[in-house]
Amino acid sequence: LFAASALFSGAALGVGDDARMARSLRHSGVIMPLEHFIERARRIHPGTLIDAGLRYEGEHHGYVYEIFLLDARGEVWELEFDAETGELIERERKEP
Repeated sequence: LFAASALFSGAALGVGDDARMARSLRHSGVIMPLEHFIERARRIHPGTLIDAGLRYEGEHHGYVYEIFLLDARGEVWELEFDAETGELIERERKEP
């Protein structure tokens, strides 16, 4: 799941490169594990994971995890977390 959906905006990297970069950032302690954020997102807004990704966000000067969940009513929610601090940056219902 992580390798297939790790995203780095502005970079033209292949999936394997994305996964290697994310793994390196995690092992070096720059970012927290994706699993931590999936669990947190589900506690904040229960639902089924439909997508997750990591990108560099210039506005926040760091890496951001994007977690997309499908709730029991069929609505899609996007939760964004600062991958370094764990702070919830945004929680938004996505329009169909």
